[in-house]
Amino acid sequence: MDAEGNPLPGGASVFNDAGDFVTVVGEKGSVFIPDANHGGNLEVQYSGRTLCTFSLALPEKAQANELYETADAQCR
Repeated sequence: MDAEGNPLPGGASVFNDAGDFVTVVGEKGSVFIPDANHGGNLEVQYSGRTLCTFSLALPEKAQANELYETADAQCR
């Protein structure tokens, strides 16, 4: 979600602190981040301009029966 609580635009690009491309924003603002970990900011860009940044706050212990972890984040 953006700072106003709206979903991020689909097709926006997500970059890590090093400026490396990570993924693309999917439908309803969802973002799948491969090999996600704690710390570091992720930057969302759309049409060549930075929209916002966010960081991940993942649970300390992953659910044993889940294929991947989920978390909500607000991009500011």
